[in-house]
Amino acid sequence: MQKAIYLLTLVLAHSLLFAGQHLPDGIYLVDQLVTRTHAATKPNTALVTFNPNFVTEDPENYAPLLLKTAGFFSFAEAGQMLVQEQKNESSTLYLQLTEAGSKLLTDFTSINQTKKVAVVVNNEVLAVYKITKPVNGRLIEILKCARQAGRQVLKPVVAPGKI
Repeated sequence: MQKAIYLLTLVLAHSLLFAGQHLPDGIYLVDQLVTRTHAATKPNTALVTFNPNFVTEDPENYAPLLLKTAGFFSFAEAGQMLVQEQKNESSTLYLQLTEAGSKLLTDFTSINQTKKVAVVVNNEVLAVYKITKPVNGRLIEILKCARQAGRQVLKPVVAPGKI
């Protein structure tokens, strides 16, 4: 019950605090983890919360992130996000890139090695990763999630074996 109340509070706070602020879907550099009492933003940053459907353990431990808005990797300019449902009630989110988008992602990840990035879709963080090496390719697996979470984040859904 306490977790349900926390998630409801998080959703309400998100809609009140971040109303009018919309980030394009993409990959953003993480500036810092923000405590609930220090929610002020700096220039060229945005305060974004995690999508509660992608938080698998102890949602109260997921504080908002301050993301750098300059120099981010835009999904719209490089390709498209796809969700593919699996047979085991899960889904996989992919980034399908154009040839130029693939080069942009390789450049972005080469320049930002060792830095943390957040995957943002629908103005919410789905995952945070540390870049350990340049990422290349035209079809990139972003993350696995519950089937319902994938349906809520992305449409249309691609049938298994069609990617």
